[in-house]
Amino acid sequence: MKGDDLRAEQLATVLDGGPVPDDIDVLLPAVNRIRDVLQRLGPHPDHVASLLPVLLERLLAMSARPVVELAHPTLYVRDMDASLTFYRDALGLTVREEGPWLSTLDAGGSALALRWNGNPRQAPNVGDMCIEFRTDELDRVVQALRRRAIVVDVKADRHRGRCAELRDPDGYAITIFTRADATERAATRLLASRDATAQQSDD
Repeated sequence: MKGDDLRAEQLATVLDGGPVPDDIDVLLPAVNRIRDVLQRLGPHPDHVASLLPVLLERLLAMSARPVVELAHPTLYVRDMDASLTFYRDALGLTVREEGPWLSTLDAGGSALALRWNGNPRQAPNVGDMCIEFRTDELDRVVQALRRRAIVVDVKADRHRGRCAELRDPDGYAITIFTRADATERAATRLLASRDATAQQSDD
């Protein structure tokens, strides 16, 4: 209880505008929000004091939750050189880090990691994974891939418009769709909506 009392006092000090101890620093955004709420409630010291134990308990519970974020997808590959050639040279990604066991590539705002599976004769279990890329120049990308003798199937997807489907050296599914088609479809929908609204107004 003594530790809880101490942290409650620290929290009360922070709410009053005092310094922020290191062990409460991670809670500062939430503390600031609480401070704003309490200021809008007006000066009721007794009421605020009764709220502090509950606020402290909830804030500590929030800080105990695991906080994770996606670093990057990782593909297990059997031939690092072949995979780097595909993603770097065929798809045009920029290599961030290159190594025999692990390589990472810049994928336009995110990253893709390639990890050697340790056995060049054993294909990785690719499952149902599919990696999707966007481009403004789908036809040019498809032509460049086909010049490298990479099999590419171009089709029309009802959600994304025209897209290209292919496989990397380990059999991972790759889909490349075009931003331009998505923009055109959005513009078409907007115009259709405006026309429908104008028609209703005329009626």
